[in-house]
Amino acid sequence: MKKTFFPLVVFLFFIHTFYINAQSIKLGVRGGLNIANLSFDPEVSTVLPGMANSNRILFLAGGIFQLDLAGPVSFVVEPTYIQKGVNVEGNNISFDISGQQIQLNNLKISYKLEYLEIPILLRVNIPLPMVKPYAEVGPTIGLNLSSSYTMELNYAGQSMSEDFDNKNNTSSTEFGLAFGAGVEYSINPLVSFVFDGRYSLGLSDLSKDQTTADQQQVQNPKIKSSGIQFTLGVLFGL
Repeated sequence: MKKTFFPLVVFLFFIHTFYINAQSIKLGVRGGLNIANLSFDPEVSTVLPGMANSNRILFLAGGIFQLDLAGPVSFVVEPTYIQKGVNVEGNNISFDISGQQIQLNNLKISYKLEYLEIPILLRVNIPLPMVKPYAEVGPTIGLNLSSSYTMELNYAGQSMSEDFDNKNNTSSTEFGLAFGAGVEYSINPLVSFVFDGRYSLGLSDLSKDQTTADQQQVQNPKIKSSGIQFTLGVLFGL
């Protein structure tokens, strides 16, 4: 409880400090795409030779709370629903189970994780008359909403597909870092459009070790997320 309470108090303190020093306040919405990937340690290819990761193009949408401070600096908080994941796939995958050689064709495992994620960004603007380019950086915190994967394969001439719930093996929170750049285009003093591109890097392990019925610890592979995100949004001045 203390580990969660202390960062919340610090966060609210900074929000209050920035709020009382804000030159303007803007609220908005945004949506876009997340070109998502997951990294595994050990790598999947070391466990199942022939398997490789590929990006998944997934969805994100959320709100924008922006405080424009004195000078070229803005403070931005973006509560966001975001999908993360990866495709792991390969062909002619062979492995041994209890001395029996198993051959799988066209094996594909599609991971999908859903989060309520909150980027907390410090933004430096280049103030121009109508177009305001900016660079941004800051931490992110995500609360896991769901975790699942779909396995598709061909075995002995039969195509198979099945969905699995993976939430019990997934950590409830994720901490990361986001940095990028964008442009805010004002169409009038109270309304502006925002185009943003950023890279998101997960810093914490998404997997959770399991305890068996006989109290033995089972260590799952370490998993971290990454993504390249492109969003379009609209801001309304208050």
